[in-house]
Amino acid sequence: ASAPRITVASTVGAGDSSVAGFILADVAGKSSSEALASAVAYGSAAASLPGTTLPRPEDLPADPVICTRLR
Repeated sequence: ASAPRITVASTVGAGDSSVAGFILADVAGKSSSEALASAVAYGSAAASLPGTTLPRPEDLPADPVICTRLR
């Protein structure tokens, strides 16, 4: 999956948000590629927010994250 272009405000919590995005998709029964795309979207959203702000669904990048290859 390719990360969307964002303006980075803070990377604090971006990794945790990525994990949360993956888990959120996984427990919702999404495929592995959809879970990876969710992880990238939530991590990107977190990095675009100030400080330790947690990303909400409305904070996710407008362009969908697409996983083109999963090994």
